[in-house]
Amino acid sequence: MSAPIADIVFVDVETTGLDPDKDSVIQVGVVRTDYTGTQVKARMCLKVKPSTPVHPRAAAVNGYTPEGWADAVEPAAAALHLAAISQGAEFAGHCVWFDVRFCENLLKKNGVRVPWGRRNIDTQTLVHLMRAQNPAMNGTNLQAALEELGGQRDAVHDAAEDAEWSRRVYAHVMAQYTSEKLAQVG
Repeated sequence: MSAPIADIVFVDVETTGLDPDKDSVIQVGVVRTDYTGTQVKARMCLKVKPSTPVHPRAAAVNGYTPEGWADAVEPAAAALHLAAISQGAEFAGHCVWFDVRFCENLLKKNGVRVPWGRRNIDTQTLVHLMRAQNPAMNGTNLQAALEELGGQRDAVHDAAEDAEWSRRVYAHVMAQYTSEKLAQVG
């Protein structure tokens, strides 16, 4: 008997800078789904109090202001919420190496066990497949993917929105794969 296929958590973070060893998470967005990416089981978006200084260039990208983060949660609370929603799921994101390192550091610095394994899903790799079908796509970043899918961002670099767009990319590619597989079999 085979093991059930794990849920997926699509995660995106906004940070105080680009170095996961020196900078910290200031926003985390998560969408938990079944393995197809279509059945959304839970969502979470938290603003997190910075535990390191916010670099001005990072603030220009993610919109951080002290006033906008006045009601942000403490990093320890964010770590507990992230672990709870991610328990037993596979970690996914666009340029997943960036998000997973920041999330693992957030968890470890707050004494919370990392709830996902070493296998991660990078939706940027899936956008390469989309681009192979449409070479006119403008790159493999998340913006290019959502333009290909007919979407439009409400806000630039919002963790919840970017986690959702990663989910949509995954679900789009998964649907194509399963449709093609079913056609080959049937």
